[in-house]
Amino acid sequence: MLKLYKRIHDRLHYWQTWKKDEETAITYWGVVGHIGEYKEVKSGMATNMVRAINSEIRKKTKEGFVTVDNDKILFLEIKYKIDSFETEKNLKKRHRLKEKLDEILGLTGLGYSSRGAIDDETMEIKCVVINYTIAKNTIEEELKNTEFEDYIGIYKKEQ
Repeated sequence: MLKLYKRIHDRLHYWQTWKKDEETAITYWGVVGHIGEYKEVKSGMATNMVRAINSEIRKKTKEGFVTVDNDKILFLEIKYKIDSFETEKNLKKRHRLKEKLDEILGLTGLGYSSRGAIDDETMEIKCVVINYTIAKNTIEEELKNTEFEDYIGIYKKEQ
């Protein structure tokens, strides 16, 4: 997966591409924090998917889209209070939450969930994000009225 970003009129935009299968790639773009648009690029008799994607990448970099340096990546943690006697239930919830966060963060160009942990009293999911404030606000909104709305906090974390 390749992720490129560019600030346009005080809004951070994203453009991403990844290989879906041997014949198809996906490009996905939009404003960070908002669900984007996508298209499939397929190899065929008249087109080569790899050449087409490389052409798109060159076009986007000429437009000023860039990858983000690792030192600009931010970390966010969502914490839940748990009952230590319901270990399997908590683990299943953590896996569902990780999937939900990957969906939320991926569809909005914000990032992805990286790992989780459970101890006797809490469960945490850590996420890698491009913008903490937008990610926090988006997660808060998307988790409302779901089984995941009972978190005790969303925090900015060091790596």
